[in-house]
Amino acid sequence: MSLTGIVLGGSGVLGTLICEQLRQVLGEELWLRVGDRNPQRGAATARQLGGQTTSTRVDAHSDTSLDQALAGVDFALVALNQPEPRIQRACLRRGIPCIDVTAKREFTQQVRQLDSEAQAQKVSLLLGVGFLPGLSGLMVKYFSQNWDAVQSVDLGLLQNGNARVGRSGILDMIGIIAAPVPDIHPPHDLIPGFLKTRSLGFGDLAPQQSVHLINHMEAQELRAFFPDFPVRYWTAWNRPLLNQGFRFLQHLGWLPKLATSPLMISLADQIAQSHQPEQPETAALSVEVQGKIAGEARSRWGTLIVPSDYGITARAAGILTKLVLENPTYGVHLPFECFDWEIVYQAGLGEGVQWMEGEDRLECK
Repeated sequence: MSLTGIVLGGSGVLGTLICEQLRQVLGEELWLRVGDRNPQRGAATARQLGGQTTSTRVDAHSDTSLDQALAGVDFALVALNQPEPRIQRACLRRGIPCIDVTAKREFTQQVRQLDSEAQAQKVSLLLGVGFLPGLSGLMVKYFSQNWDAVQSVDLGLLQNGNARVGRSGILDMIGIIAAPVPDIHPPHDLIPGFLKTRSLGFGDLAPQQSVHLINHMEAQELRAFFPDFPVRYWTAWNRPLLNQGFRFLQHLGWLPKLATSPLMISLADQIAQSHQPEQPETAALSVEVQGKIAGEARSRWGTLIVPSDYGITARAAGILTKLVLENPTYGVHLPFECFDWEIVYQAGLGEGVQWMEGEDRLECK
């Protein structure tokens, strides 16, 4: 049975990778549309992808344009930022699942308001499908099970300064590290993002790496889902100068002001253009959970090392799309709310992916 899917933002760096992965994961039954507001660019992307791929002009700010683009489509995957969930509403009107890579808290809250309507219409609206968020939340859920008591849950993202990423992805991350972080302990005072540090291991990639506390949407969603778990998210780049530069700007109080400035947009463009395809862009996620099991202090940990941040995001988006189509979860969800790490990992995350996990006994202090 054939499927027709559309990728909104399919000509972007991430969107094109997602198109490629959807073709691999869903196979020859997939007929794919590249959705782009620029018809020439969309057509060029469709030609590049080849096979059963076409393009369609779509303006994500127009309900009429979206309704036309979604006609005859079985699912939509969103690889662009929206100020409001216009695409999700269009999918509800069409009665088709919508899978979105979005990682912004405010947008997630807007989509959550569509949950009752989505459940009533039996439509799946999945958010945050990727490396982080996405696989990260599934890893946290996996390591947070079967504890008598949990003391700490820490997830770290080690980014690569040579990552193949577009301007919007860079600006999104700068906005995340610039945001203040609510303390997980009462009275939950706000502290500046990216200034508090700790050490996490990332396997052979970085046995001990200093990472910086950030305020990430998925960490907030996990704390709401697991109210007894003090989940914290951390990040760092593998280039010390990037970490030092952003910390310096945050110390001065300039980073929040500069995050959306023309200067930062120009810097994001320079970072995106500096990507060197012949050089590695390896990234990693690590989770460490500490607590008690059968009265003993324990630590459980896991590390996922991937060849590319955007590459694994695209792969995860493809796998999660297939899972949504095969096992619909009606309403609004993040991946960790309806799927398990083992199922996604066993689906095959691709070549060059390394996974390791362990458990240690801790000395009581």
